[in-house]
Amino acid sequence: MKEAAEVAESRGVDLVLFAGDLFETTTPTPTQQRVAIDGMQEVASVAPVIMIPGNHEHPATEGREHALDVFRELDGFYVYGKPSWLVWARGKGPVHPDEARGLPQEDLLALTLLPWPLSRLARDGETVRETYRSHVEAGQWAASELGIPHVNMGHFTVSGSLPSGSEKSLQMGSEVVFGPEEFAGSDYTALGHIHGHQNLGEDSPVVYASSPERLSFNEETEHKGVVTFDAGSPEDYEFVPTGARNFLTIEADVRDAEDPTEAILSEIPSQKAKGAIVRVRYQAK
Repeated sequence: MKEAAEVAESRGVDLVLFAGDLFETTTPTPTQQRVAIDGMQEVASVAPVIMIPGNHEHPATEGREHALDVFRELDGFYVYGKPSWLVWARGKGPVHPDEARGLPQEDLLALTLLPWPLSRLARDGETVRETYRSHVEAGQWAASELGIPHVNMGHFTVSGSLPSGSEKSLQMGSEVVFGPEEFAGSDYTALGHIHGHQNLGEDSPVVYASSPERLSFNEETEHKGVVTFDAGSPEDYEFVPTGARNFLTIEADVRDAEDPTEAILSEIPSQKAKGAIVRVRYQAK
């Protein structure tokens, strides 16, 4: 989070979008909450942060709070646990569309916010896909009326994405998978859930930023970082690598070695292994 804050400050970021899964569970411990809050407050000291819960944080049971609710009472954070759309004004935060008409267009952004798509988030008589699609369209309508960009932020799977293998689906029944074409007409779609950085959009960017850290050896070769973009020219978005902890796999064939342990140790490059999470795969007699 410190690196993310440094990136935001160096690039003059006006708003930070956090697309979920800060925690691994719906009930983080007080220690986990404190560490997460300390890190996120570094980011919020640079620019306001809008957050949505991911599948790890959003309880399937109606009436339970999601894990990111702890941020609602903190300055600089805006948390949305249900599908929503809004108009954001630089220096003000969320504003009513009527108020936005009197503000400079360059200070405005229309946003649609789509947390992990639990079936209970659907409006009466609709599927969750229909509810989410209507919020995308509402955000696009506001952007068109005001002559401003429209950005989606969501936490879900988009068809064509390449999972790392570390992702988990915590939903009973079938997972809702969206197509990239469902976000056509928006200027940018910022996504969480899939851990590897990738762009699935054709008409406009539909981008998984990546997880900021590697979580398993499935992600050993993936680049990790954050994404920055200018809402006025989102096609020029930038992936900024962060210093994620390395995972390193060592392969060793010690079937003919007199001292197998020594042979395995000699295969470990000390510089690459320093600070890394290392696993050794070896063949022995």
